[in-house]
Amino acid sequence: MRSTDWINKWIDKYFPWIKIGTIVIDRIILFSAIIFILLIVYDLGFGLEAQYHKVLPSIYFSYIKFYVMISGIRVILNFINKEKSKKEKWIELLLLILFSVVLVFYSPKTTLSSTDFLHPHFRIFTFLIFFMSFFHAVSKNIANFYNRDFSPTFFLVFTYFILSSLGTIAILLPRSTKEGIGFIDALFTAVSAVSLSGASVVDTAVEFTRFGHMVLLILMQLGGLGIMAFAGLFGKMFTANVSFKNRIILSNAFLNDRMGEVMNIMYKILFITFLVEASGTIGVYFTTLDYPFADLEDRLFFCIYYSVSSFSNTGFTLTEGGMMDPYMESNYSLQLLTSFLFIIGGIGFSVIFIYYARTKNRIIAILMKIFKNKRMERTDRVLNVNVRLILWTTSIIIIVSIIAFAAFEWENSLGHRNLWGKIVGVFYSATAPRGTGGNVVEMTNLTHPTIMLFMLLMWIGASPGGTGGGLRTTTFAVALLNIWSVIKGRSSTVIFGREIEQKSIRRAYATISLSIIMMGFFTFLIFSFDGENLGLQNVVFEVFSSFNNIGMSLVGTEQYTPESKILLTCAMFIGRVNILTLFTAFMYKKEIELIKYPNQDIIF
Repeated sequence: MRSTDWINKWIDKYFPWIKIGTIVIDRIILFSAIIFILLIVYDLGFGLEAQYHKVLPSIYFSYIKFYVMISGIRVILNFINKEKSKKEKWIELLLLILFSVVLVFYSPKTTLSSTDFLHPHFRIFTFLIFFMSFFHAVSKNIANFYNRDFSPTFFLVFTYFILSSLGTIAILLPRSTKEGIGFIDALFTAVSAVSLSGASVVDTAVEFTRFGHMVLLILMQLGGLGIMAFAGLFGKMFTANVSFKNRIILSNAFLNDRMGEVMNIMYKILFITFLVEASGTIGVYFTTLDYPFADLEDRLFFCIYYSVSSFSNTGFTLTEGGMMDPYMESNYSLQLLTSFLFIIGGIGFSVIFIYYARTKNRIIAILMKIFKNKRMERTDRVLNVNVRLILWTTSIIIIVSIIAFAAFEWENSLGHRNLWGKIVGVFYSATAPRGTGGNVVEMTNLTHPTIMLFMLLMWIGASPGGTGGGLRTTTFAVALLNIWSVIKGRSSTVIFGREIEQKSIRRAYATISLSIIMMGFFTFLIFSFDGENLGLQNVVFEVFSSFNNIGMSLVGTEQYTPESKILLTCAMFIGRVNILTLFTAFMYKKEIELIKYPNQDIIF
């Protein structure tokens, strides 16, 4: 008998025990990773006294030793476990090697009793390894959690809830703010960052520390991409594949009906997001060369933060007063760049994918012509109905809003600007209400028609699959097209030579109806708390802004009572996850109705 046959026979005999051992070790690593991530957060978020500097290194080294020992056993079990993929085996081996390097290179014999152990370079490297281990452990369990019998939409709601909760805890840490922050204000700010609203009850540029701004940056990035993207990414990286149900969840998150392409689409979303944000960072860098930054690190962080905030349609800034800061308000190049960033982020990834592919193909064709004297045939993809509808609707809305805003505000709120400043101000202000919500004009100086225009634009919102909020442009367009079909007496709604399915029309009207009902409900409640002091117009505008994740305010959100802030927080969260998604998450019906009822006309 060959040795390999004997080994295979031994593995088959003890495979159930190997499988159980692997599961137990995975659970141990998961819980220990959670505990030590909390310890790291405690270390970073609290100002520790000197006596703790000698305790923490000992705890860190104990965890590293424990992890090396337990993960060594796991690697051995994984390599004899036939159900484990090669990718998962090699990633866990890599984590073991990295922790072993930390253990060997940073020997406790010379540094355990000294604060030299906490050298910044060591902390960054070690914390990075800890977070890699944490994400690895969590993502493996996410894949198992997704296979339970819950509706896919439930996970979308659940993940945003968890992210908002963790963000609230992080903002409450002493090192996040300079003078501390209350629970309600921390919750409001966290939900605002996750929902990409950008509304704030405190001046985050002034009250938050660098650590606090890092927390907001992470929340904006995760909220903009959708936490499901990262969950799916790590699930794909650390497991053999993604389950069919997991693909349904990601398909719902990315608004794509071809589940076989969901993982590729997710990778494209990540790549394009970082590509646009990197380009935006460079643009911000060159449009703020005359801004007095403290040092290069401060300048780079400002550029990254501003680019992520703009592309994700959040609107948080690092300048006191936001876009109304004297420097920001007069920097027309930065305003124009910001407009393009939040338009790109809000137009939806389905549109970005097509134009990214076209641009890439044309560049390749040019390079082939120059270097190989070879002509490459054009393979541009035909724009589908959804993309064409998004482009037409977005273009029409932008043109109409520019004309309307210029008509009412050219000599009013923009009267003090020069010609170029007015043009940029009109373009920025006409597009901001559907996305980032930043304002470069005094909101108190706006005319009543402009305020009504802003509320309409906030309600329409960005496009599906984008980082903005609101109804979505396609929902608004489908409703208008159906109204036009009814007026014309047509039995179907047609666009670009295609008939829109009735389920799409029903979903559009359901979304519109629910949004109106919910905004009316929140307006009623908040008006009962703050109506006498702030007035109906201000309350309605605030509810429109919060529910549609815009972040604009006529009087300042900090003026509202704690009860109203809680209600506005709920409005932002519901608006982010989509009211129809929220209801289907908790009223999901798995069975298919087979009963067919008789038709009945209703008198209108």
